[in-house]
Amino acid sequence: VKISHTSNIRIEGADVYQTVNIAPWEAALGDKINVSTPAGTLGVTIPKNSKSGSNLRLKGKGIPAKQAGDLYLTLNIVNPDISSEAATKAYEQLKHAFADTAINR
Repeated sequence: VKISHTSNIRIEGADVYQTVNIAPWEAALGDKINVSTPAGTLGVTIPKNSKSGSNLRLKGKGIPAKQAGDLYLTLNIVNPDISSEAATKAYEQLKHAFADTAINR
């Protein structure tokens, strides 16, 4: 059996490791997203306040086998490009809304 996959997917035995890009608001607010997996599209709920690099485990959603593998999703928060005046204003509003929030650097 030959399995063809993209660079964001790694397979170890029956387990599938996949990096999935999400928007900042999906990570902060929590959201349901659709993830394309080797077995098809899967609805996944992103927990509120998720951080980039966080991992989600979906038991039994890896490679189907006598004992099905698990699907491990690594969240990658991607900022959308600023391509309009409205987007610029939205980022400025975020900047002001979180002015007193410390970010560890």
